Amino acid sequence: MEERRRLYQGLLEREILLQVYDDGGDYEASSGYHLLNLQMFTSALLLMRSQKIEPALDFADRLRAMYRFLMALADQHGQVPLIGDCDDGRIELQSDDLEQMLGEGSDGRHSLTVSSSLGVGEALFGERYEGRTDDAAWYRPVSDSREGPSAGPVGRRCLVFPKSGLAIARVGTAEVVFSAMPNGIDGKGSHTHNDKLSLVVRIDGDELLSDSGTGCYTRDSELRNRFRSTAAHNTIQIDGEEQNRFSKLPQAVFQICDDAHVTPIAAEDTDEGQVLRASHDGYSRLGVVHTRIVKLAPESLLTLEDQLISSGSHMFEARFHLQSLWQVDVQQAKGSEVRCRIQGPRLAAHLSCQSPVELQMHCLAGETSTAYGVTDVARQIMVRGSFLGSLRLFSRIWWQALGSER
Repeated sequence: MEERRRLYQGLLEREILLQVYDDGGDYEASSGYHLLNLQMFTSALLLMRSQKIEPALDFADRLRAMYRFLMALADQHGQVPLIGDCDDGRIELQSDDLEQMLGEGSDGRHSLTVSSSLGVGEALFGERYEGRTDDAAWYRPVSDSREGPSAGPVGRRCLVFPKSGLAIARVGTAEVVFSAMPNGIDGKGSHTHNDKLSLVVRIDGDELLSDSGTGCYTRDSELRNRFRSTAAHNTIQIDGEEQNRFSKLPQAVFQICDDAHVTPIAAEDTDEGQVLRASHDGYSRLGVVHTRIVKLAPESLLTLEDQLISSGSHMFEARFHLQSLWQVDVQQAKGSEVRCRIQGPRLAAHLSCQSPVELQMHCLAGETSTAYGVTDVARQIMVRGSFLGSLRLFSRIWWQALGSER
């Protein structure tokens, strides 16, 4: 048994280095599978400790990086965006999961509520991840004061995970999660969604622009394909094509082409705010390269500059996905500038899109899935246009608390 323990320990210590980038992100391009694998490797660490086995230093360091990555993505409610596939897989159910399971119905359920997991990380590594302590007490006594070293770079206004292809920019109460993730599992993409250059926008705890989620897997291949499509994400679609092509056959729901390759996210912290930039070549077969520049400014303003570099004639659709609690009033539906007003329970936001070409703005029915097997109605704003050669599309989103609109 001692020999077998050493063998299995070595396999696990090598596996975490294969499956987890050195910046802490899991290589499946999925926040749901990041949490599942974090629990797997945490269980392995606990088993080693129970046998008085000291794990290799790089194993512990990589697991610590996974907790830091999870903390960086979590909002003030402990919720992580549903990036890529999320099937609610767990090694153990924690307080966050049990409370949602015991609640009435599926309203408000969110697969990636991770406060309990962050609390476990605090107990294991002595760093502050803003987690809850209910479950952590089972692992190691936690001081009531919870004083200890913070997770360091997570507190910065802009944080980039270069290998994982994610960036989080924060200015005041606004946060942007920007995705330029490489296709998962070294290009195999089993759990990858077509979310290149998509973003999630959170304002004072409210999610304004959302990732649509997963829906389900094999029991409904049509639904599965809709939720992993380009059209289900806050990005640009060209000529109705997918960033990464995939088959619509039921037996191919875990297959995807490795078409879209991303550049590293460039980040700049300026006096005017946070600036993020990345590109992908998923439409190179059509002769188009997409670059997006994201600027989050202190004046409650988010601007997007989408550059579509091409020499041919194409049609584009830009989408902005909202949860059902947001109401949309399209105020200018056609022209070189289109705009709408978006109202939620606490905020009023405005979206304006400008380009040299004729634009059309529509508010359409959408779908969202905040937990596996659960779908709900939502809304999406679509801006459409045609162009010859290259094009720049400028989108501005600004917001105020209800009652303070100017």
